[in-house]
Amino acid sequence: MLFRSVAGIYHTDFPKYVGILTEDEFMAQATWRFMCWFYGQMDQIFVPSEWYRQQLAENGLGNKPIAVMPRGVDGTVFSPAKRDPAHLAKFGCNGHFKFLYVGRISREKNIDHLMRSFDRLRERGHEAELILVGDGPLLPEIQRSHGARGDVFLTGFLHGEELAKTYAGADTFVFPSTTDTFGNVVLEAQASGLPAIVANQGGPPEIVAPHQSGLIVDMASPEALADAMEQVCRDSGLRATLRERALVNAAERNWGRILEDFWNEGRNV
Repeated sequence: MLFRSVAGIYHTDFPKYVGILTEDEFMAQATWRFMCWFYGQMDQIFVPSEWYRQQLAENGLGNKPIAVMPRGVDGTVFSPAKRDPAHLAKFGCNGHFKFLYVGRISREKNIDHLMRSFDRLRERGHEAELILVGDGPLLPEIQRSHGARGDVFLTGFLHGEELAKTYAGADTFVFPSTTDTFGNVVLEAQASGLPAIVANQGGPPEIVAPHQSGLIVDMASPEALADAMEQVCRDSGLRATLRERALVNAAERNWGRILEDFWNEGRNV
């Protein structure tokens, strides 16, 4: 049986990962060359965001049909209804304003910048807490530097109801990564009723921009993330507005519609 065409989906920004982790631009460029060779074999390429459609087109795949296929979220799994005041207490949280990060605890996710920004926020006098959900190579370092302070809580990997309750129990989601092709966790947070603070690169800003359901931050600025975190801490009206917009945005991200679009696009190849 012969296939009429072959389609590929670009999920991970390997060139940027390699560049950050090796601090070697030659290795990053070599990874781009490999990615171009691999995806150059495809008749159709799907990407999760417009940012990465442009990245692939500008880095050697401009002669290929590249379509944006965003992702969805299940509002029955992630919902404000999962909020349980007692849930986060078991991790040690004491009731202060709670920022939440969910994802790999690693350098390519810009975790170092998040920790510095949270420290600046605390130095400004805000009694906030930071909950980090996930695992990764930076976890032991953060445990040593922040674990005993009583304002940073490391839950490890969570899934299912535990994860849904953790989302719903926080106040604001903060995601500093500049390497995510989409950012599923941003959409999960929004479905849970959380405003989101995201980087101005990659897929996450395309999630929050259509409904202005979060704050988009230039992570190259040393103070911008701390400023955004302070803004949502102080302004309850802003939080309420962003929360309403986040729920609307998540409700419109219907998996059925997205998969139908994917199917129809694939049939045109």
